[in-house]
Amino acid sequence: MGGNRVATTATPPQVVSLPGVPPPANLRRRYWRLLFFFLRVLLTLWVYDLFLPRVLRLGWVRAGAPARHERLAVRFRELAVEMGGVMIKLGQFLSARVDVLPPEVTRPLSGLQDEVPAVPWPLVEAQLVRELGHPPDRLFAEFQPHPHASASLGQVHLARLPDGRPVAVKVQRPGIRAIIETDLAVLRQVIRWLKLIGFIRRRADLDALYAEFATSLQAELDYVQEAANARRFIEQFADDPAVYVPSPLDELTSRRVLVMERIEGIKITDFAGLEAAGISRRAVARTLFRTYLKQIFEDGFFHADPHPGNLFILPDDTAPVPDEGRPFVLVFVDFGMVGEIPPDVRQRLRAVLVAVVQHDFRRLVELAKELHFLLPSADDEEVARAFERLFQRFYGLSLGELQRIDLEEIALLMAEFRSLLYHFPFQVPQNFILLGRCLGILSGLATSLDPDFSPVEEIEPFARRLIGEGASTHVVELIRLVTAWLLRVWHLPEEVEATLRFMRTAQVSVRLAEDDLLLQRLVGVELAVRQLADSLFLAVLVFAGWLIVSYVPWLAWGLWGFALLFGGYWVLRRIGGG
Repeated sequence: MGGNRVATTATPPQVVSLPGVPPPANLRRRYWRLLFFFLRVLLTLWVYDLFLPRVLRLGWVRAGAPARHERLAVRFRELAVEMGGVMIKLGQFLSARVDVLPPEVTRPLSGLQDEVPAVPWPLVEAQLVRELGHPPDRLFAEFQPHPHASASLGQVHLARLPDGRPVAVKVQRPGIRAIIETDLAVLRQVIRWLKLIGFIRRRADLDALYAEFATSLQAELDYVQEAANARRFIEQFADDPAVYVPSPLDELTSRRVLVMERIEGIKITDFAGLEAAGISRRAVARTLFRTYLKQIFEDGFFHADPHPGNLFILPDDTAPVPDEGRPFVLVFVDFGMVGEIPPDVRQRLRAVLVAVVQHDFRRLVELAKELHFLLPSADDEEVARAFERLFQRFYGLSLGELQRIDLEEIALLMAEFRSLLYHFPFQVPQNFILLGRCLGILSGLATSLDPDFSPVEEIEPFARRLIGEGASTHVVELIRLVTAWLLRVWHLPEEVEATLRFMRTAQVSVRLAEDDLLLQRLVGVELAVRQLADSLFLAVLVFAGWLIVSYVPWLAWGLWGFALLFGGYWVLRRIGGG
């Protein structure tokens, strides 16, 4: 897979004059400007979306909501393009959430993927000399001073090594660390305001979420670590011909400069380019989703920033043939933001998938508590009933269908579980912020690729495979549970008989002696319970064998043989009147 890395746009990004290191006065102005912007947005949303329509019952205010939200999105886009930094990250995240945010919000923000202002060449050249020790013309046979792509933290230049290999050179923006510290200070203050809202404060530990976000953002500034992340992904997908990761060049990499091989492809949201190449958008969505199922549930290490600027499609007739369209390879770039899932958490997440496809709602509640999405005080039965109700209505729908659900129907569901929502036993665990952000972007991206894409169609076969792979580790527990069921049903007649024996003694027998009819009825109940217990025992034997036949065939056939013998004995006993 050679060639050049993707061309994202024919027009070079706009170049603006940025100082290498922003002076303190500029940073202070930046802080107050961003802070007042967010304060005005929060007040606007509170007044027009909450206070006027819900408190004062002025329903007509809702009619102007789309235009009002679009104006806010346009203003934020203008601000983000001008200010850069964390604001670009936030705008990219919001622009990808087409699954939950209306078009009037995502459409104005979508341009943030490509129109980030570029750093002037003299500052880039000085950064290269500081980090690599030599000017570009000493290290590269060719180096394009105009950036090929410009992102929030750095920009990419196309170059060629002395041996002719094409490479992409990622250079960190000078002064970006000071800008990020300023932006994070703004977010800390916005979080203080959000914590004043009760239901938000109860739902998430905002301070912990901020700490996790800040840590991941700081990690993105270390390009040596990013190169290590890329190498880990290369190993992770070494046996997957449908995924490709460019290789980093360690000898030309520092904390602020990263050189990687250059791969040519089509931007994943370039729908016209995909169709012109004969590539199915639906096939791309399915491949992307399957890739993330593997990353999250099998490898425990995932690309946490799957926005369109980091994903490309490379037409390749030697790649695996998809269900429709031309074969292709999915190319990942930019490994600054990655997430890691510990083995114990990954095991519980796998159990969540299994519980979802089996519609085991009580198990879902247990897992939600184990993963700390539910507070310990949550009512298990009420939450399980809510899960069941949601599954009945929404399970199996495509992302496009979910997006078109009537708001009145959602309001009815909220009314049905008003008490549950009032106590709000849900929270967002700190260690899930990157995964949640990643899944949010991924959901929006899959929706834009294929509005009829259904995650359930991919999750169900994947979960069934997990059940099969996990059988060897869980078979002992399964046998233990089956044995407990058998023993419980086996001893049921004895427990009933002991209870009746107690009822025949002392005070109870005196009262029953006066009513022979009632005593006869109790004897009939005892016989009925015995028959029911026998039936249950027989059913458990058959069901237990069915559960474990794929894992321990000899034990399953043994249970079925015993069930056959017991069934024959039970029939003979009934014929004999026993």
